[in-house]
Amino acid sequence: MRIEQTRRRLAKLRSHDGLVDRVTLPQAGRTRVWVPTQYGVQVAGEWPELGGGGRPRPWPIRPPCGCGSATG
Repeated sequence: MRIEQTRRRLAKLRSHDGLVDRVTLPQAGRTRVWVPTQYGVQVAGEWPELGGGGRPRPWPIRPPCGCGSATG
């Protein structure tokens, strides 16, 4: 999947569903990263594929590895 397709899909999840949000990390050269919202974590926690049983689990949010990822 190309990066533009990924960006469009994430933007749709952000604007329509509120499942993810985009933040800028000033300490990482203003790199933009996508993170799940609290609602996104709750919804994903209910998916059987993620081991959910209706109980949301906290997900650690880690900064990007700094290995040349594209910003967007």
